[in-house]
Amino acid sequence: MLLTQRHRQLLQQEQLLIEKRIESFQKTQAALEDEQQHKLAQRAALSLISAIKEEEEAAAARNAERKQLIQTLRHEALQAQQAPLTAAEQQLLQQLPQQLQQQQQLLQQLLLRVEEAAAALSEAEETIEVTLRRGVDRLEREAREEEGEDLGFRVYERVDAEAAALLKTRQQQEDAAAEIDTAIRALESQLSAAREHQTAAERKYQTAAANILQINLLLQQKQTEAEAAM
Repeated sequence: MLLTQRHRQLLQQEQLLIEKRIESFQKTQAALEDEQQHKLAQRAALSLISAIKEEEEAAAARNAERKQLIQTLRHEALQAQQAPLTAAEQQLLQQLPQQLQQQQQLLQQLLLRVEEAAAALSEAEETIEVTLRRGVDRLEREAREEEGEDLGFRVYERVDAEAAALLKTRQQQEDAAAEIDTAIRALESQLSAAREHQTAAERKYQTAAANILQINLLLQQKQTEAEAAM
């Protein structure tokens, strides 16, 4: 009778231990998945931040060049009544289509980098899935290889400790990801403002160029009329 009761108690303890192991494995697997996902999200966010910074710096440089060019064109427009367009001025006007094309190419490069980051994220997710399966299989194999109640509980404690460490790491990564998201939103806002300034500068540039061309045509017309009158 005592042996049977003891046997039942051992079976109950073993069943409880198995349930705890399963629960620990599930927690460990979930923590591993969350950790890898946050790592991938962090890498993608850093790549996006780098791309946005590069685009913002390039846009700022282009805006500075356009402002200088607009000032030059305005000055030359005031002087156009006294003299026709010089070769340098005509060259500046001819460079406008090329500058617009360069802007489009830069935007396409930024979109391509975002697509590449998304593809890398998808590939990494597949790799993570394989790694997680191997990790869980390893933990299960180690648990089966352990013998005795004390060893079994030590395996459970070790697995639970690993799960707790992963959960702590996940929380740290969530905090870091939140900071990165805030930085991304700020950079996106700055990039949007830079693009608005760029659009406004392009319009002013085109207006100034059109004014110079119009003045040049009027000067040529007056010169032709003067030559005809002579």
